[in-house]
Amino acid sequence: MKFKTVEQEITPILKSSANTRRDDMLLYSCYVYSKGAELTQAFASMDYRHLYDLAPYETVSRVRRKLQEKYAELRPTAEQIAEKKRAEKEYRLYAKGVKK
Repeated sequence: MKFKTVEQEITPILKSSANTRRDDMLLYSCYVYSKGAELTQAFASMDYRHLYDLAPYETVSRVRRKLQEKYAELRPTAEQIAEKKRAEKEYRLYAKGVKK
């Protein structure tokens, strides 16, 4: 699978769905379903990915980051970034065992 091909396949998804710009799992789900494949199989079997010509999750994530680096309109909104930072901070406190 070529990065340019993945780029061409996920760019329309990023343009049409703002939520996919901040959530790699959602982006990968949309990518897999757009190819007519099943998400659980895409993670479970490399043969299945070859059958549907699916890129691995990590490749889709890397290509998304590269596209967002190049094109500001494909980046998440300021509100989405702030929400993600808040959720990360909350998780760090949870992981440390700090109670609110």
